[in-house]
Amino acid sequence: MKKLFNKKAFALLLCLVLALTALLTVTAFADTAPADGTAAQTEEAVDSGVSAKAIASGVAIGVAAATAQVATMNLSGSVPAELNGKKMYIINLDTRERIDSAVVKNGKLVFATEVGAGEAVPAAIAEGSKRRLSFILEPGTATINDRGQVKGTRLNNIVEGVGDMLDSLTVDYKARQKQIMQSQMSNDEKMKAAETLYNDVAQKSGDILVETYKANKTNAAGYMMFLQIADGMTVAEMDELLDGAVQWIKESNAVASYKQKALSMEKTAPGQMFTDFSVKMSNGKTVKLSDYVGKGDYVVLDFFASWCGPCRREMPTLKGIYEKYNGKGLKVVGLAVWDEPADTKKCVKELALPWTIIDNAQSEATEIYGVSGIPHIIVFAPDGTILARDLRGNDLAAKVDELLAK
Repeated sequence: MKKLFNKKAFALLLCLVLALTALLTVTAFADTAPADGTAAQTEEAVDSGVSAKAIASGVAIGVAAATAQVATMNLSGSVPAELNGKKMYIINLDTRERIDSAVVKNGKLVFATEVGAGEAVPAAIAEGSKRRLSFILEPGTATINDRGQVKGTRLNNIVEGVGDMLDSLTVDYKARQKQIMQSQMSNDEKMKAAETLYNDVAQKSGDILVETYKANKTNAAGYMMFLQIADGMTVAEMDELLDGAVQWIKESNAVASYKQKALSMEKTAPGQMFTDFSVKMSNGKTVKLSDYVGKGDYVVLDFFASWCGPCRREMPTLKGIYEKYNGKGLKVVGLAVWDEPADTKKCVKELALPWTIIDNAQSEATEIYGVSGIPHIIVFAPDGTILARDLRGNDLAAKVDELLAK
């Protein structure tokens, strides 16, 4: 199998740790994946806050075999007081179908959810459309700790154990990086040492995830690991990874989604001609990518959103490129995705962005270009050929300098 982690991958390591050990607080969860399912929903909740025990047949994936035996997962934990009185749902993480519900009472969330004996279902706790934390629904008793980790059952302990190991690696990485920066080494020596450390921690992180996946690819813990290692892989690499996995993982929505993204990335990789798309902007005007790309200028296309901190931090680099090359054979175009137009306009004004902005792009363009995280920047040649993508900071500026120097 090809190396799964590269330099870009470690930039997401902290996010990965947070994803595996997500805190159960209102502000700690930015994931807004739809929690609504299409199966019949259970809306009842008793005053005690205990769940309605409403698992529906056909909802669960991860079933080892059909069985008439029923077991229960007892899951409880303390939650922020501001959630008191709100209904929380257990959803199937892969299908988004609702499995159970409970009302938060006195800062406590308690579920007693029926699940087939021997079954294990990738799941999440959601408030409306906001997914609060992920876990594995399996028979037994588990608790939500103050870090938002679900522990107490076999597979949840495996998943959270991985989160603990990655968390430890991250803490160690930060401490060692600080030592390097405070050392008496020259700047060049510091950069080399930091890069060596970076690569070492990235490799160790990747090894932990891959080995845990291999040991669990016949159960729901393997599914959880797959979610962390599949991004950026080709279809062939995923097929190799899935060899020997249980059938329901191979047929899951997550695998289908990652494979579709991989195909989109292959079709829009450097060297390929651009793929056109259209956007109906908030002002009612419809624009196409082809209105800007393939018109004789280099184009730097920035996928961004107003709420995205890294997007905002990339703007000084883009401003430098714009000020240096605008009107000299290069255009910068901002494409606002997954964002409300009013918020986009406010951001553009706050940051004084001088280039063309296409608002209300939402998700069509990201699906076509296989973009799952932002900022994501693509550089197009004057004829529309894709020259580079996913470069940032100095790497992006150097690439543009190289192209415009020709």
